Amino acid sequence: NDLSQDDIFNSLNMYQTSTPWMNGYGRYPGQTSGLVTLTNANYPYNTEDSISYDEVDAISITSSTKIELVRTNFAEVWMWTTSDNGSVGEEEFTLTKKIPDTITSWVVTGFSLNPTSGIALTKNPSKIRVF
Repeated sequence: NDLSQDDIFNSLNMYQTSTPWMNGYGRYPGQTSGLVTLTNANYPYNTEDSISYDEVDAISITSSTKIELVRTNFAEVWMWTTSDNGSVGEEEFTLTKKIPDTITSWVVTGFSLNPTSGIALTKNPSKIRVF
Protein backbone atom coordinates (compact mmCIF):
# COMPACT_ATOMS: atom_id res chain seq x y z
CA ASN A 1 0.00 0.00 0.00
CA ASP A 2 2.78 2.38 -0.86
CA LEU A 3 2.71 5.36 -3.21
CA SER A 4 5.15 5.87 -6.05
CA GLN A 5 5.45 8.75 -8.47
CA ASP A 6 4.99 6.43 -11.45
CA ASP A 7 1.82 4.90 -9.98
CA ILE A 8 0.26 8.31 -9.45
CA PHE A 9 1.14 9.78 -12.83
CA ASN A 10 0.29 6.58 -14.73
CA SER A 11 -3.15 6.56 -13.11
CA LEU A 12 -3.68 10.22 -13.93
CA ASN A 13 -2.54 9.75 -17.54
CA MET A 14 -5.79 7.87 -18.23
CA TYR A 15 -7.47 11.29 -18.38
CA GLN A 16 -6.97 13.79 -21.20
CA THR A 17 -6.79 17.43 -20.23
CA SER A 18 -4.58 20.48 -20.45
CA THR A 19 -4.03 23.69 -18.57
CA PRO A 20 -3.13 27.07 -20.06
CA TRP A 21 -0.77 28.04 -17.26
CA MET A 22 1.63 25.95 -15.20
CA ASN A 23 3.48 28.74 -13.34
CA GLY A 24 6.85 27.25 -14.23
CA TYR A 25 6.36 23.99 -12.32
CA GLY A 26 6.67 20.47 -13.69
CA ARG A 27 3.93 17.86 -13.81
CA TYR A 28 1.21 18.09 -11.23
CA PRO A 29 -1.87 15.88 -10.69
CA GLY A 30 -4.33 18.45 -12.04
CA GLN A 31 -2.36 18.65 -15.30
CA THR A 32 -3.47 15.24 -16.56
CA SER A 33 -6.57 14.51 -14.49
CA GLY A 34 -8.49 17.64 -15.42
CA LEU A 35 -8.92 18.73 -11.82
CA VAL A 36 -10.16 22.31 -11.64
CA THR A 37 -10.80 24.07 -8.35
CA LEU A 38 -12.59 27.38 -8.07
CA THR A 39 -13.02 28.81 -4.59
CA ASN A 40 -13.28 32.00 -2.62
CA ALA A 41 -11.96 30.28 0.49
CA ASN A 42 -9.54 32.13 2.72
CA TYR A 43 -6.70 29.72 3.45
CA PRO A 44 -4.71 30.80 6.51
CA TYR A 45 -1.05 29.96 6.01
CA ASN A 46 1.02 29.27 9.09
CA THR A 47 4.43 30.80 8.50
CA GLU A 48 5.91 29.78 11.84
CA ASP A 49 8.07 26.68 12.04
CA SER A 50 6.74 24.73 14.97
CA ILE A 51 7.31 21.16 16.03
CA SER A 52 5.89 20.05 19.34
CA TYR A 53 7.96 17.89 21.63
CA ASP A 54 6.81 15.77 24.52
CA GLU A 55 7.52 17.37 27.84
CA VAL A 56 10.00 15.48 29.95
CA ASP A 57 10.02 15.81 33.72
CA ALA A 58 13.38 16.23 35.36
CA ILE A 59 14.55 13.23 37.38
CA SER A 60 16.85 13.83 40.31
CA ILE A 61 19.06 10.92 41.26
CA THR A 62 20.57 10.99 44.72
CA SER A 63 21.69 7.39 44.89
CA SER A 64 24.56 5.72 43.07
CA THR A 65 22.28 2.76 42.31
CA LYS A 66 21.90 2.10 38.61
CA ILE A 67 18.34 2.61 37.42
CA GLU A 68 17.18 0.04 34.90
CA LEU A 69 15.11 1.61 32.14
CA VAL A 70 12.05 -0.39 31.14
CA ARG A 71 10.82 -0.02 27.60
CA THR A 72 7.29 1.36 27.63
CA ASN A 73 6.75 3.28 24.40
CA PHE A 74 5.20 0.88 21.89
CA ALA A 75 2.99 3.38 20.05
CA GLU A 76 2.90 3.35 16.26
CA VAL A 77 1.58 6.88 15.96
CA TRP A 78 5.11 8.32 15.78
CA MET A 79 5.10 7.94 12.01
CA TRP A 80 2.04 10.08 11.28
CA THR A 81 3.03 13.69 11.57
CA THR A 82 2.50 17.06 9.96
CA SER A 83 5.56 19.26 9.55
CA ASP A 84 6.41 22.45 7.72
CA ASN A 85 9.91 22.68 6.28
CA GLY A 86 9.51 26.44 6.07
CA SER A 87 10.84 27.05 2.57
CA VAL A 88 9.42 26.31 -0.85
CA GLY A 89 11.59 24.49 -3.32
CA GLU A 90 13.88 22.73 -0.86
CA GLU A 91 15.17 19.43 -2.22
CA GLU A 92 15.79 17.88 1.18
CA PHE A 93 13.90 17.70 4.46
CA THR A 94 15.11 16.05 7.66
CA LEU A 95 12.68 14.88 10.32
CA THR A 96 14.00 13.67 13.67
CA LYS A 97 11.72 11.50 15.79
CA LYS A 98 12.12 9.10 18.70
CA ILE A 99 11.15 5.65 17.47
CA PRO A 100 9.05 3.47 19.81
CA ASP A 101 10.66 0.75 21.93
CA THR A 102 10.10 -2.16 19.58
CA ILE A 103 12.49 -4.75 18.22
CA THR A 104 11.64 -4.45 14.55
CA SER A 105 12.55 -2.77 11.31
CA TRP A 106 10.71 -0.01 9.50
CA VAL A 107 10.54 1.02 5.86
CA VAL A 108 9.80 4.73 5.75
CA THR A 109 8.42 6.65 2.79
CA GLY A 110 6.69 9.98 2.68
CA PHE A 111 4.83 12.49 0.60
CA SER A 112 4.03 16.15 0.85
CA LEU A 113 1.34 18.40 -0.54
CA ASN A 114 1.94 22.03 -1.40
CA PRO A 115 -0.65 24.49 -2.71
CA THR A 116 1.88 25.92 -5.16
CA SER A 117 3.99 23.02 -6.40
CA GLY A 118 1.60 20.09 -5.83
CA ILE A 119 2.59 16.64 -4.61
CA ALA A 120 6.09 15.38 -3.83
CA LEU A 121 7.14 11.82 -2.98
CA THR A 122 10.28 10.34 -1.48
CA LYS A 123 12.58 9.01 -4.19
CA ASN A 124 13.71 5.95 -2.22
CA PRO A 125 12.42 4.46 1.03
CA SER A 126 14.57 4.70 4.16
CA LYS A 127 15.14 1.54 6.18
CA ILE A 128 15.42 1.70 9.97
CA ARG A 129 16.31 -1.16 12.33
CA VAL A 130 15.38 -0.82 16.00
CA PHE A 131 16.83 -3.06 18.74
